[in-house]
Amino acid sequence: MINCIGFLPKGIDIEKLKDYKPDQEILKKLEYLDLPIIENKEEPSEESENNDFVVESDLVVFSTPNNSELSYLQFHVFDKELDDFVIHHDIYVFSSINDTEYININNQHCVALGTFENYVMLYDALVKNPMTPQVLLEGHSGAVMAVTTDNSNYSLFSGSEDRSVIEWDLEKLCVKNKAEYCQVVEKLCVSEDILIFGNQQSIYLPSSGEEYKVEGTVENCMIEGNNIYIGDSSGVLTVLDIRNMKKSKTIKKVSEDPLTGLDVLRGYVSVSSLGGDLFIFDSSSFETKFSHNVKSELYSVKLSEENVLFFGDASDTLHIKRIEEYISF
Repeated sequence: MINCIGFLPKGIDIEKLKDYKPDQEILKKLEYLDLPIIENKEEPSEESENNDFVVESDLVVFSTPNNSELSYLQFHVFDKELDDFVIHHDIYVFSSINDTEYININNQHCVALGTFENYVMLYDALVKNPMTPQVLLEGHSGAVMAVTTDNSNYSLFSGSEDRSVIEWDLEKLCVKNKAEYCQVVEKLCVSEDILIFGNQQSIYLPSSGEEYKVEGTVENCMIEGNNIYIGDSSGVLTVLDIRNMKKSKTIKKVSEDPLTGLDVLRGYVSVSSLGGDLFIFDSSSFETKFSHNVKSELYSVKLSEENVLFFGDASDTLHIKRIEEYISF
């Protein structure tokens, strides 16, 4: 299944992917995973070099085909002018991926991964065939269930089975702040100075001690402005005001199946369900702008400013659907 979808920033111009250089310290820390180390010694063919090209007008999309033993961080290139969508390169990840987040570190385009290992794994998105991350962030003692950034995209946070949330120092690559809670941190959202996390049927706002219970299990949560959006396993989309979580602003029954995907972008909310439902709503009126069923289990959804909806299914396939006749960014 594809459970995460994200984008690299626009305007990236790539002529050739960088070679992977094994880090012996990281290899030693991950030796329990029995990683096969493959160095890029062969001479690249002309065809492979041509395939490396990405121009500034391309949109680079990453997704996570994911199973219990082996996962991938896969990169696609979407050419809006040619309406073409192809796999560019992928990275083997020898652990199940729980969450992903793009982060720029020292002008390097990286993707942070939360997996069932105790580390936050940072992969350089433009390195060819790496067998290990370029950076391991150490501080958790349990699986990393969630990774996210704040609005500025300069700060990285992670939540873990060890019931902690860590804010990372991305210059020193170490723990900046660590908070311990009474619940496992399964979902995590940060916006400016507001942090919320989800566990089972509840959303928590630690700064005020507030808790809001949803009907099912929290599948996804996002913050936009003062709104908290929650998709749960009962097929309900809930909207809370972060200034008063005691009462919901909106409760909308969207599907009979769990809402496995959730995204919010510039006045629109998109959800996907395990039953194959896709919806886009106006975030103010909650009027349905788009609905579709793909007859397949879906696990993720992502809106793009190119007026394209990306969604991932159970067969490790990333799909696109043009939506400019329904909405426009």
